[in-house]
Amino acid sequence: MNELLNLLIVEDQEDDVLLTVRELRRGGFEPTWECIQTAEDMWIALAGKVWDVIVSDYKLPRFSAPAALKVAQEHDRDIPFILVSGTIGEEHAVDMMKNGAHDYVMKDKLQRLPEAVRREIREAQIRQERQRSQQTLQQRSHELEILNRSGQDLNKTLTLDQVVDSAIRGVSEATPCDLVLLFRREQEELLLLGIGPATSGFTSREHKNTVHRVGECLCGLAISTARPVFSTNIHADLRCTLRECKKAGLRSCVTIPLQGGDEMLGVLALAKAQEYDFQQQAPFLETIAFQIATAMHNALLHERVLHHFKMLGAILHNAPDGIGLIKNGILSWANDQLLDITGYCGKELLGQDKRMLFPSIDEVKRVDIELEAQIKKQGKGSVETRWQTKDGQIRDIFMGLSPINPRDFSQGLVFSAQDITERKFLEYQLSKAQKLEAIGVLAGGIAHDFNNLLTAIIGHSEIILMELEEKNPLGPHLCDIVRAAEQGSSLTKQLLAFSRRQIMTTQVLNLNDIIAEMENMLRRLIREDIAIETLLDPALGLIKADLGQLQQVLMNLVVNARDAMSTGGKIIIATANIQFDGNYEREKIFDISPGDYVMLTVKDNGAGMDELTQAHIFEPFFTTKELGKGTGLGLATV
Repeated sequence: MNELLNLLIVEDQEDDVLLTVRELRRGGFEPTWECIQTAEDMWIALAGKVWDVIVSDYKLPRFSAPAALKVAQEHDRDIPFILVSGTIGEEHAVDMMKNGAHDYVMKDKLQRLPEAVRREIREAQIRQERQRSQQTLQQRSHELEILNRSGQDLNKTLTLDQVVDSAIRGVSEATPCDLVLLFRREQEELLLLGIGPATSGFTSREHKNTVHRVGECLCGLAISTARPVFSTNIHADLRCTLRECKKAGLRSCVTIPLQGGDEMLGVLALAKAQEYDFQQQAPFLETIAFQIATAMHNALLHERVLHHFKMLGAILHNAPDGIGLIKNGILSWANDQLLDITGYCGKELLGQDKRMLFPSIDEVKRVDIELEAQIKKQGKGSVETRWQTKDGQIRDIFMGLSPINPRDFSQGLVFSAQDITERKFLEYQLSKAQKLEAIGVLAGGIAHDFNNLLTAIIGHSEIILMELEEKNPLGPHLCDIVRAAEQGSSLTKQLLAFSRRQIMTTQVLNLNDIIAEMENMLRRLIREDIAIETLLDPALGLIKADLGQLQQVLMNLVVNARDAMSTGGKIIIATANIQFDGNYEREKIFDISPGDYVMLTVKDNGAGMDELTQAHIFEPFFTTKELGKGTGLGLATV
């Protein structure tokens, strides 16, 4: 089968043209030929088709072989040029060869033409292949230089913004693209991070809301397939949905997935206004995409580390417990709560020996021994201890400790400290309240049963008195029985009130009216050498309370004031409106909610009480009176 041959003939003699074509057919070619006779025709022919060989006569009426050779060379195509002539001298042939002609054949030896054509086509192919190899080598060398520079630039970046800027700049310099886009994957969406170069006419601000979904458009397909996606005509490519690219006149495009580790991080997209086959640079583009993905992966890791570091710092500094680090016995780090517990500032505490926290060396040794034993058994330890604050206070501390490396304590010990001073005080108060509750339950039960017995005694005694004659000698004895029983009944009422078993009937009352009604009775309870003075607020607010309990409280306070003044004195009963706002210590001690209140004050000028007595005055059955003169329930009822 003959070889196909695109043949351009420069000749003005038709017979010579036919002879040339016939000889080539004899030599194994099947030529498709065109004959031209002017420079203008040659330019048109070279522009319209790719020719395998040019065969030219030396001299034509309006053209010549030297002129044809010059046109071929100016056209910048390495097309074999063979001179065929019957009149050319050797001198002209040599000049033609020096100027770039590849061979010459005399018309009387035209049988040599097929072999000359075959040889020159083969040598042209070799030259072209060599040129392509050189171009490829230069391109690869250029790409390696770019990759090296790009890799160095990307390795210097720490933040994602720096990676984006460096990547777009590097890709714009390394490729013949008109537009570079960098997307970041967020779950099933691709968010635009950056656009370049600046000459592209696109800006990140204008297209910051550009979003693709994974699996859609060319960018989304690159993610879903994990392979580059190429398009030489995005206007006709239904996969491209980015209208801005089409409006901008872009035509060719490639999208490359950015994979860092096992994670698809985003997409690198390149576009060009002319038709361009990006597959020619596929290996290079994939390599630079790998560099970008690695840099993005590192930047995201750095971002996550910073985020977790900040989050951990916020957690540690806002933790309710004190947290610190001890290294070789020295306090090297402390959170805000630990500084609050100790009363020191960071400069005062950090860098100091841990012993400064404890009130004594013995306490330090005890804590060290106990914690070390626990750590050897379970890798961590906890202990209750006491610390001394900057202002000298002793605080109860629950301390937990864990070594960073259980095998090497020199790497540091992380400890937590919880101030349990208030908790221990509350535990003591709770224990005390539970004891009082148990006493109250017991006393209430006894008082209830005893009250039933006293009711029967009083009832039967009064019936007997009603039946006795007025002068019966047993009458005074029965009266003593009734009085004693009534005193016992009063005592049981106090016991029931203390145990909270007495039924309360609350009603709206005016404390001034109650005091006024009880004043005469209160005067009978005290001695003649004691005066009672009332200071009542006329604008006193109303209260809701049990009338009987208020009367009992007032009476108990007055009786205790009387007993405190063995040589006489004055009792002042006062009322007033008062407002609590929660800022005073006494409000916190008695757990009083902010608001408006009515205050009852009973004041005397008796002997007073020492601190030890004050600590026990509200305890049931506590009394400072002589045996048989006090029950110890007066203030406990209050």
